Amino acid sequence: MTKRPNSKISRQGAIYRVALAGICSALALLLVWLSVVARYGTLGFFAAAGLVLMIPLCKKYYLSAFFAYAVSAGLSVLVGDLASVMGYILYFGPMSLVIGIFVNKNVKWFISLPVQIAYAVGMLALLYFVFSSTIVRYDAVADIKFWVFALVGTLVLVAINLVEQLAYTRIIPRIARVLRDGDDEQNKQSNRTNYVENEDESPFEDFDALIVPTQEKDQVEERDAEDGEETEQEENKVEKGDEK
Repeated sequence: MTKRPNSKISRQGAIYRVALAGICSALALLLVWLSVVARYGTLGFFAAAGLVLMIPLCKKYYLSAFFAYAVSAGLSVLVGDLASVMGYILYFGPMSLVIGIFVNKNVKWFISLPVQIAYAVGMLALLYFVFSSTIVRYDAVADIKFWVFALVGTLVLVAINLVEQLAYTRIIPRIARVLRDGDDEQNKQSNRTNYVENEDESPFEDFDALIVPTQEKDQVEERDAEDGEETEQEENKVEKGDEK
């Protein structure tokens, strides 16, 4: 991804970013709805929705990414009950944004990995001690100790995070080439205008540097020849005067 030379956002660029955020929020919400309908592969749908939220991040549109998450998370409670979408709201949505920001900022793995582990353990503790009776069946986790639940859950979540990070690093160069906002189009149009203005000039300007010196050289040679003829005529007159 290239660094934007001008930090000022044009009106067309701002509209483009809002539209991109709306599209990403709609796609993320669709994936969350599919997770509610399918009831299988919930984590996969949540991870895919998180990847959709990363699309604005590949162009470093951080505000658009947060806006897409806020809208999709807020509307997700309308497509399913709170228990079925809590995983996206509390973990996969925010963690996807954190991963994208870490990659953009080139944060080292020994910093990003502990952050991911700590956040995963915190969400699993919240799930185990607070929402165990509403999100999952209490009898399913009643016989499981928390450290076992946290260990297995953390390994699974961190593995999904690594897959998301790998997918994001592969998506960055392709998405950055495909996405063109209003500022990019404006710069492109400006370059085209400059090219057209240059086309209005003489097409032989590049040859002036070669033609003009040649013409000057020919003129100098003609002057030298004329001076030589005058010198010869004067010498002939002098010789004739001496003979007389």
